Amino acid sequence: MCRLLAKIGIETGDIDYYFSKADKPFRSFVKEHGHGWGIGWYENDNPNIYKEGLIEKGDSGNFEFERVKEVESKIIITHLRKTKSADKYTKNAQPYIHKNCIFAHNGSVNKREIYKILETEHRNSITSGDDIASCTDSELYFLMIMQEYERDGDITEAIKNVINKVKEFGGYTGLNFVMSDGRNLYSYREASRKKDYYSLWYLKRGKGDVVICSEKLTSGESWTKIELDTLVKISPDLNIELESSQSIK
Repeated sequence: MCRLLAKIGIETGDIDYYFSKADKPFRSFVKEHGHGWGIGWYENDNPNIYKEGLIEKGDSGNFEFERVKEVESKIIITHLRKTKSADKYTKNAQPYIHKNCIFAHNGSVNKREIYKILETEHRNSITSGDDIASCTDSELYFLMIMQEYERDGDITEAIKNVINKVKEFGGYTGLNFVMSDGRNLYSYREASRKKDYYSLWYLKRGKGDVVICSEKLTSGESWTKIELDTLVKISPDLNIELESSQSIK
């Protein structure tokens, strides 16, 4: 169980206001989600990440959140991790990168079923662990999307196909994620339980940018709830497309 924060802007900018200074700043959730954190962004169209794990840092109070101020990009994705696993290393923290995509997930999925259908190339791309026991279900979920995307070349269709397969596997709690291919920002919300916890909201701030977060971070702005089983695509011009559950079958 984790918290997600992302933004896409017309111009290059940072995410520090919502991360550190908002009415309910994103970093404040580290009190309950302090097992690791990370930030992903694009620089000269290349994806970058910075991550820290609880084991290496010793205490979440030692996380270097000040690094957020240094990150400027049109697309930024941040993540706070909460897990029952003993593997609270930096390599298990999110976001993850594969080729030009950045991904962060909130929830759990049936990783053994996903692992079975990952081809050798994508199994060899796993960074969060050396075997099925130590790698994270979130990274496998991401690599499943990437495998499907690389087969047919349509990322939206790949996401929808994977969502349906993961639902068929069963054993999931939340499928919430934020993801970027370097141009667009994608987000999806679905949960089998604790549906209030597995929330997602978006905020369009005039013509400047769009913010997505697991929770509303400010009280004076018009956040819109993303309904369950809804896929969101935000394009570089900040056009927002939502697909309802009826079209994701």
